Amino acid sequence: MTVSKVVETLNRLAETHESLLQTGLEKKRAIIEKDLDTLMRIMRLETKLVKEITTLDLERVVAIRRLMVEKGVKNRINSTYRQLMGVVFVPEERLQLQTVHERLERTLKELKQLNDLNQSLLNQSLDFIQFSIELFVSPEDESYTYKHPSAISSDSNRFGSYNTKA
Repeated sequence: MTVSKVVETLNRLAETHESLLQTGLEKKRAIIEKDLDTLMRIMRLETKLVKEITTLDLERVVAIRRLMVEKGVKNRINSTYRQLMGVVFVPEERLQLQTVHERLERTLKELKQLNDLNQSLLNQSLDFIQFSIELFVSPEDESYTYKHPSAISSDSNRFGSYNTKA
């Protein structure tokens, strides 16, 4: 097992994450434009990409484990990037690993920021919908409008009474 298999797997993983990032940008536009059909299509595509990422991540773990065993390192469950770089001594291979690692790290950071933004947009949309529903469904409360003090019945005036339940 050579380092090239690990690099190849990491490159495919980075490409898939970049596709997920592009899908997230489309999702952002769909949320802003309130395009439900596009949003549903994007969510199905995201599900497919996440499954692909899960499969590629498993391939990555297997490839790194095989490389580590080949290099004489005891088989660990999950090796870190630092441990991987510790067993690769050929400068070209180290550079390839470093480049793909930085690419993947940058994409993941952008993806996290975009997901946080999309989550915030969705929460704002849900809050607005909830507010709109409450406006239409809740009974009219006229306590915020002015009434002449003689028109207010004693039952509806709670401002002067002491709340014993508090």
